[in-house]
Amino acid sequence: MEEGRKVLKCLIKTFGHGSVYVELQRHRIREQEARNQAAIALARELHLPLLATNGANMATSFEREVLDLMTSIRHGCTLDAAGLLLQQNANRHMLGASAMRNLFRDLPSAVAETIELSSRLQFVMKDMGYQFPLYPISEGETIDTFLSKRTMEGVANRYGCKASAKLRKKAEKQVERELALIAKLGLAGYFLIVWDIVEFCRENGMLVQGRASAANSAVCYSLGITAVDPVGMDLLFERFLSEVRGEWPDIDLDLPPGDDRERAIQYVYKRYGQLGAAMCANVITYRGKSAAGETGKALGFDVETTTRLTQLVGSWEWKRPTDTMEDQFRAAGFDMHHPRIARLCCINFSHPIMG
Repeated sequence: MEEGRKVLKCLIKTFGHGSVYVELQRHRIREQEARNQAAIALARELHLPLLATNGANMATSFEREVLDLMTSIRHGCTLDAAGLLLQQNANRHMLGASAMRNLFRDLPSAVAETIELSSRLQFVMKDMGYQFPLYPISEGETIDTFLSKRTMEGVANRYGCKASAKLRKKAEKQVERELALIAKLGLAGYFLIVWDIVEFCRENGMLVQGRASAANSAVCYSLGITAVDPVGMDLLFERFLSEVRGEWPDIDLDLPPGDDRERAIQYVYKRYGQLGAAMCANVITYRGKSAAGETGKALGFDVETTTRLTQLVGSWEWKRPTDTMEDQFRAAGFDMHHPRIARLCCINFSHPIMG
């Protein structure tokens, strides 16, 4: 209790009294309710509002077994060996307003505070106020005019004497339209960052190529970021950037693997600083067979049984309309009286939320 009091006082000092709440959760666990009573006493002592939540980590109580299964997979153990890693009960799920009011009927103010606080949480990423790095431009010039000059230089190069007067006029008109939207959305710095990287690569004899929807932009083409003429091919610019979508455009640059790619990465870090650049990582998700294999391990199946389970996955989408999932499992030699096999079928294919 004393440690909790110290933490709360530190939070109040740091964030202000009006920004600190004491959270309560009730999952019908004796030890938890004892902690709740201590938290209530501290909140009243320090005149802090209570906040009722449910710490939900599943949609409905039905998904408790799925959550336990995923927990076992994450920790690399079977369900039988997971022990205290698993949920103590199935109460950590989403609750409606009436259920929360009933759960905290002795503390109605805690539910009211939850509603009030949630109405204030309106944060979106654009609220971070991020600004792109500024370029060393001369006095009297803005980042938008700098981008415009570099782009028009590119137009003269791309649509020079080899292009027809009609195509060049069309390109100039398209570029002006794009630059106006880029300026309106405050994205000039973004385009210049990409242009700067491309220029570095080319000056150092490194292969680089912009791709994907950026190829629909005449500005990108004029800056030398992409190689496809979107004006001559009548490509739709809005596929790349639209005011309606309200999001930053995505410009992908392809570089060859090896030393050149690493040189480009180090240039970005040096140019924009370690706090202004970051490496993105791919999030690998399970495919059907790999998911089935991990599920089999977590359920404690032997290798032969797990193999049969993974082989089933490929046949599910081809099964006859008259076949049920139970038929498929039985045909593969599974014992449908086994509680986990029966439950697995039910969880994945019978419950309306799960599909």
